[in-house]
Amino acid sequence: MSRAGAGHPVWRVRHRRHTTRPGTIYVAVLGAATIVMILGLSGLTAVRIKARTANAEGESKKAHRSAHSAIVQGLFHIQTDSNWRTTFTNGTWVPYTFGGANLSWKVVDEQDGDLADDPTEPVRLHGKGEFGSSTQLLSVLLEVTKPQPMDALRTAVHSAGELYIKGGKSLTATGAPASTNGNFKIDGTLFGSVEAATQTGGGTVTGTVTIPAPAKNLPAATVFDDYKAKATILPYSGDIDTLVIAPGINEYILGQLNPDGVYFIDTVGNDLKIRVLP
Repeated sequence: MSRAGAGHPVWRVRHRRHTTRPGTIYVAVLGAATIVMILGLSGLTAVRIKARTANAEGESKKAHRSAHSAIVQGLFHIQTDSNWRTTFTNGTWVPYTFGGANLSWKVVDEQDGDLADDPTEPVRLHGKGEFGSSTQLLSVLLEVTKPQPMDALRTAVHSAGELYIKGGKSLTATGAPASTNGNFKIDGTLFGSVEAATQTGGGTVTGTVTIPAPAKNLPAATVFDDYKAKATILPYSGDIDTLVIAPGINEYILGQLNPDGVYFIDTVGNDLKIRVLP
C-alpha cells in the first residue's frame, strides 16, 4: 500500500498468481487411465470366467449324456446276446467313440466277481462318458426277474403222458395232487387227489378228482443235462436210507460236497431206493 498525496491513500492490490505443476495433471490422467484399464481387465476376466464356466458346463452335460448312452449300449448287448455272461469279462471296460466323446461300459458281478457262475445273480452295469476335460460315471443295478415256478412243480407227481396205477398197487399223494397231462388210468388205489385230462379204470381215489384239468408245462428235455453239468458225480454205493444229502452235506459219500446240493448218481443199472424219515 502507498500514499498518493496527503490524506488520500491509494491502495495497490497485488494479485497472487496460482500455478499448477504439469506433473500433477499427468498423475491424475494416469490414475484415471489405470482405473479404466483395471475396469477393462476386470470385464475381460469376467467374460473369460463366464466363457470357461459355460464351456465346462457344456462339456459336463455332453459327458453325462455320453455316460447314459454307454449304459444304453451295454443294455443292448445284454439283451441281444444270450451268452453275454461269457462273452464279456467281469469288470472290463468295453470302449467306443461316438460324436467326439469317448464312451465305455462294463458289467460287474458284485456278489462273487464271476459273471458266468450263476445266471440268476444281479449285476451292476457301469457307463462312462468323457468329453473334453469332463468325465461322468453312471451305473444301474440289473436284477433277474424270478420266473414263476411251473405249475407241475406244485404237484406230488406229474406225467406228460398216461399215469397208471395197476391193480393191487397204490400211490399216496400227500400235500399235493397227482397229475398228468394225459389219461389217468387207475385199477388200484390213489390215496390223495388227482388232476388229469381224462380218467379210465375202476380203481379208487380217496381225494378230489379234477377232470379235465388244464395241461401243465414241463421243463425242456435238456433240463437233466443242465443239472448234471452242475452236479457232483457220486459213485453208486447202495440205497439212500435215512442219509442226508443237501448243499454242503453228503452222508452218502463223505467228503464229496456240492454247494448247490446237486448230485448225480450213476446206478450202473441197479435199483436205487431213497427213503426218508417221516
